[in-house]
Amino acid sequence: MKIVRRTLIVAACLSLLGTGTVNAETIVKTADVVIIGAGASGTSATMAAAEKGAKVILLEKQGVVGGTGNFAEGIFTANSSMQKRQGIIVTPDMAFKTIME
Repeated sequence: MKIVRRTLIVAACLSLLGTGTVNAETIVKTADVVIIGAGASGTSATMAAAEKGAKVILLEKQGVVGGTGNFAEGIFTANSSMQKRQGIIVTPDMAFKTIME
């Protein structure tokens, strides 16, 4: 499992560093599990499956991993009571627009 774990960590680091765009081409791979989306849930699911011995492919459309976890104003935290107490105004529409841009 150490090899799988290292490979995933290296891939995540390269993605976070923004190593450039990927050219579209056909790549044929086989896997036990294919996970679409390298956000918090996708990366967790990838690690869990890999630790159980599954051959996993993790796909991410963005240039970085993390999904909405990269935003302090994610859809599920907009208009939270904590934000309101601190005078922070972030509506769900504002959060959605930020995430989609």
